[in-house]
Amino acid sequence: MAVIVIAFLILSLTIFKKITKKVGVKILIGLLVLILSYGYGMAFIDVANTSFTNNPQQIECVIVDKKITGTGRRQVTQYKLFVVLNGEKIDINVDNETYKEKEINDTLLINLCDGNFNIPYYETAE
Repeated sequence: MAVIVIAFLILSLTIFKKITKKVGVKILIGLLVLILSYGYGMAFIDVANTSFTNNPQQIECVIVDKKITGTGRRQVTQYKLFVVLNGEKIDINVDNETYKEKEINDTLLINLCDGNFNIPYYETAE
């Protein structure tokens, strides 16, 4: 994706000169390229980090809160359970059935994974 973004930047500043004569448009295009590169870079790192589960450590946590997000017509509905792990409140995405089964103060079994880039992430083990 970075190659496509850089090619777009070069094309926009050379071939499309008539469109980009103003300095403000060039700055706007540069910022747009920077934002897109950052977004796709972070998405790539997240996918590459979580692609293979390496020796997960199972931990039993107490649920402290529940939340459903994205309940609109065009949004993806996400079911989240919040647990406290090492003094930090984290959210775990779960499926609809697990969300309905679990209540606050119930226990939730989660996998603590190291990730391919040693960036830890959590997933439900139920």
